[in-house]
Amino acid sequence: MSPRLIRTEALIEDCERHLRESQAFGTEIESYLTQHILVILCNEIQEQIYEIAGNRGAAGGDIPLASYTLGSSKRILRGPKMSELKGFVGLFSETAKAEFETCLTESEVTIYNNAVKMRDDVAHHSGAQITFAELRHAKQLALKVLGSMEQVLARTFSSTQVEKSAAEDKSPRGEVLHQTETVPLAHSDAAKPENASESGNQASTSAPNEKLKTKTDSSDPLTLAMRVSSMLKTGKLWLSKIWSLTSRTVL
Repeated sequence: MSPRLIRTEALIEDCERHLRESQAFGTEIESYLTQHILVILCNEIQEQIYEIAGNRGAAGGDIPLASYTLGSSKRILRGPKMSELKGFVGLFSETAKAEFETCLTESEVTIYNNAVKMRDDVAHHSGAQITFAELRHAKQLALKVLGSMEQVLARTFSSTQVEKSAAEDKSPRGEVLHQTETVPLAHSDAAKPENASESGNQASTSAPNEKLKTKTDSSDPLTLAMRVSSMLKTGKLWLSKIWSLTSRTVL
């Protein structure tokens, strides 16, 4: 968290030293200096609220979004009253608004709002009656307001990241990843019957292949020659027997 209200703090220290050294506490000089610092305080509060909103927009590294958030904040938020600040924080998150509302007690809210109202009286009317001690107290309350706003808006980004991560786990992409893990198992189970079927097909086709192989072997030239030779030998044997029988008959 960066230091806040540095300009206002420097003015308070310088003016307080001057009032003490000049023994001007309780005089018109104190009133003039206090009213001047009050205007600076409220202006610095508002500027730092814009800065906090812009930082929230840039939390995700999106520069155009940060620019949009900062520009929109300047259009929406017109003053640093607590009622307006609560509504502004509520635009980010109702949870953030509820948390921000607890940063000040009711009595502190009254003191803070009175300081803001007196700033308007100084800038637009006849001035305001505020002591230096009251100004310092209002400045401390403003620091609490800015610190609380910065924290609750930062938490809206953290909660958004958690929700985004949870949504990604439940997304269709996550389901696809789980499905792809089971796909190899499905294929491996299906492969068994396919392989069995292929084995059956191979067995059923082996018999015709053997017959085809037999037919092919019977038409082989060497096989044919051997069969012809055997047939010729058989024919000669029968011819010799017939010749022998015929000779006997003639004689």
